[in-house]
Amino acid sequence: MPSNVLEIDNLNVFYGQGHILHDVSLQIDTEEAVFILGLNGMGKTTLLRAIMGISPPRSVGSIRYNGLE
Repeated sequence: MPSNVLEIDNLNVFYGQGHILHDVSLQIDTEEAVFILGLNGMGKTTLLRAIMGISPPRSVGSIRYNGLE
């Protein structure tokens, strides 16, 4: 039975006044391959930077990695 390795609930990231990520939620399970696709300026890098803590979110319900907040 797969377990969630990464869970994100209601992630919001801003650059200045620009609201870049709007209430993003996702779950990634073990043994899952995930691709982030989109045109330039759609928030792919911002999402990864927020997950890594480089671009802190303004508000987030939660980010859990292997069950840890």
